[in-house]
Amino acid sequence: MELSKRTIKGLSYLQNVNVISDETFGKLVEITISHVCEKPDAISVSQIYGSKPDIIKAVFADLTILLVEAGRHSYDKEKLSNYLQSVQISGPRIDKICESYSKYRTTIKRCLENIGTSLPHVVDVSWCLDYCIKSNTENSVGMPLYHIRLSTIKQSETIFLKFTCTTQQLQELVYKLKDAVRHVEKIANT
Repeated sequence: MELSKRTIKGLSYLQNVNVISDETFGKLVEITISHVCEKPDAISVSQIYGSKPDIIKAVFADLTILLVEAGRHSYDKEKLSNYLQSVQISGPRIDKICESYSKYRTTIKRCLENIGTSLPHVVDVSWCLDYCIKSNTENSVGMPLYHIRLSTIKQSETIFLKFTCTTQQLQELVYKLKDAVRHVEKIANT
């Protein structure tokens, strides 16, 4: 994990009791965790301004950056504490931040997974062949139908996609998939 010098400087204000009181610090950590975890009942940082609103806003932003980056890099409490000590940020307040991060680590990671536009991953395909003898619109159809079920995973949630197609439609699908594979291989080889 690599934080900017400005972020590290902002986090260093957390160590100074004269700049941020203990009460303000506790609320600031709570509000930051609530915002990162996207809790609907999260209060605004503007409700805890004291005499230094610009510093509170900056520290809130820097603390948010710290928690998001720690979650993104899968840091645990010990790794986060070691990183902060390596950039000369330590003390009992930092221990409180590390404890709060550890408590909400999985929630933070889950919220980070929801960010983005990643598509589901196909993990399994199952199919079944039926033969349609007649339908409600025609007396005699006489064609095979394929029932396809794709199992996909997106954000640790399994989703099933089911569809039915004719032999010709299935052949077109297979052709398009092979074409996509060829394009991906071509891009990978360049």
